[in-house]
Amino acid sequence: ARRGAAARGVARGGGGGAAARRRRATAIPTGDVTVVVRGPRRNGRGTLLAAIAAARGLGVLELDAPDEARLALAGPVATALGAMLVLRPDPAPGEAVRLSWPRCVRGPIGIVLPNHGGLDGPIAARTWTLRLTMPTVGERLALWSRFGPAEAATALARRYRLTTGAIVRAGRLAPGLDDADVREATRGLHREALDQLATPLDPVDTLADLVTEPELERAVSATP
Repeated sequence: ARRGAAARGVARGGGGGAAARRRRATAIPTGDVTVVVRGPRRNGRGTLLAAIAAARGLGVLELDAPDEARLALAGPVATALGAMLVLRPDPAPGEAVRLSWPRCVRGPIGIVLPNHGGLDGPIAARTWTLRLTMPTVGERLALWSRFGPAEAATALARRYRLTTGAIVRAGRLAPGLDDADVREATRGLHREALDQLATPLDPVDTLADLVTEPELERAVSATP
């Protein structure tokens, strides 16, 4: 039972293919357990949780940036839809997100987390943690091979250390795996990631157009 003694498990693995995801899905304990999947962005964390849900005959209801008010509503909705609730909190390094167990939910809950941050509160009473590492060269080759010839796929698998999701998106944007198209596609993925961290600004002509500390302005002006 969820309110019993805390139980924690950890399993590790690479991105893997469909067979690996099915093995991980069937290894998850039954009952009220929180399945935490950690790893880099776009590396199959949500896909793995969807496989876990499918192995139990459930759909998926995702909730970004969950808080107690939204969680209280999401629990009954997920149960009514026959779906596993998948939460995507965004903790800062060293931060532990505290959440209650949502009402009306009987069964597993999925949580997508980065490699940093933690989980606290009743939802963390019984957790099972899976860590997805970066895909190996062989796994990258298997993904690139879906989108183009073997020679190009082999070269890209060795050259680019990308997550599984990034490879799939880049492959769709670069038909035939032309090297120039792949480079442009990967640049677009990096720009998208940066846009989530900061707001892009239009370029300025001089330092006078910026509001800066005097020490910083003097240091930049002195730079050759």
